[in-house]
Amino acid sequence: MSRSISGAFQTYLTNDAVNLAVCVKLTKADGTILGFTSWTSDITFNTVLYEASNAVTGTAVQQEIGSGVDNLDIVGIIRSDRIADVDLVSGKYDLSKLELFLLNPNDITMGAIVLLRGLLGEVKVFNQKYSAEIRSLTQRMSQKIGELTSPTCRVARFGDARCTLNAALFQTTTTVASVIDAYNLTIAGLAQLSGYYNYGILKMLGGNNIGVEREIKNHTFAGGVTTVVLAENFPYAILAADSCRIEAGCDRLFTTCITKFSNQLNFRGEPHVPGMDQVLQRGRAG
Repeated sequence: MSRSISGAFQTYLTNDAVNLAVCVKLTKADGTILGFTSWTSDITFNTVLYEASNAVTGTAVQQEIGSGVDNLDIVGIIRSDRIADVDLVSGKYDLSKLELFLLNPNDITMGAIVLLRGLLGEVKVFNQKYSAEIRSLTQRMSQKIGELTSPTCRVARFGDARCTLNAALFQTTTTVASVIDAYNLTIAGLAQLSGYYNYGILKMLGGNNIGVEREIKNHTFAGGVTTVVLAENFPYAILAADSCRIEAGCDRLFTTCITKFSNQLNFRGEPHVPGMDQVLQRGRAG
């Protein structure tokens, strides 16, 4: 990516010792703009405040000529009141627009050196630190266009435009009956047979995890009690009586699409195309 550097900044970079501030400008999908910097104090540049309290650091920026994919990770300590870790892990910052640039903190009139523009990828939080993958604009050029055949359905999410089903018809608003541990919960008011909610979604509507959802790994119904096992725990502790919404699961199999949802006409897979086991099968003796 070509960069425009002011003459004053170019001259400044020739000095034996220079001060440079790494700045990150994040624009969320709703238009909210957040700024963070590695400098020791806040910086205001082009009317945007870049907070220093987040201790933002970045891995080495690897950029390639041509269609190579730029690569960068941003790591920071969650200290800003403008960032809620529950928002990070629930995906509210995913695919936000991001700009990474350098400033001379002692003279911001020199302008910025833009290092990277792209989108924020997966965000992970561990021990009060977040790690965010940065996907540059050139990464889109490496994405495959089109689809490969597969025996399972390729819809991105149950109930989306390709699935065509109304997901609300398969959702139930209820409450958490009890908490066994971080991954095992019992849900009140349900009587579906075991397996009905496998691969489904549990979304919290109350408590400390409002808006956060997790995939259900396993569901059992025995003795009048519905128990779900989560594929990933929630960021905050779940409490009994927390309101939630549970959605039926789809394992993307053709038989499930027929027997459970009667939606086989919109199945986005090729269950009858022979697989590699058929291609490599030996012929029978004459």
